[in-house]
Amino acid sequence: MDFTFHSTMKSLKIQRDGTVPTLKSEGVELKRGSRSRANFTAENIENFHTVDFPKNSNFITFEDRISGGYITANDGDILVPRVGTRILDRQVIVEEGSTPITDCVYRIRAPSNLTEKVMKTLQSDLGIFWRKAHAKGACAKFITNDNLLSLPLVL
Repeated sequence: MDFTFHSTMKSLKIQRDGTVPTLKSEGVELKRGSRSRANFTAENIENFHTVDFPKNSNFITFEDRISGGYITANDGDILVPRVGTRILDRQVIVEEGSTPITDCVYRIRAPSNLTEKVMKTLQSDLGIFWRKAHAKGACAKFITNDNLLSLPLVL
């Protein structure tokens, strides 16, 4: 009967059974890149790697590059680092173009009606804290598929 409680539960989209929508429950696809940066370099193929995440922007544009059976990032995809202690708080959305991504990068594809919500969640304090809190490893921190897919979508 507490109005504040029920209002908060509704605004956070927490179900009566206590569950919260997550990336996985909302049908978001998560893919890890297909090759290492060294493999792409040896094959002389331009790619997107963790060092390519912009520091002060959440958007990126690519020239269309070779796909050749590699996992690629395309218009509307969201990219987040899979590994990297100092960059786990970054994310970008591809505004235009496509490029192969390395195995240190995750590609997130959300249903079109959820892309903005997923991006806002990743940018939020919760999204950043969640990734850092769930990162594993002693030196080079990394986040697993399952941990990223369990990120709550509450914004």
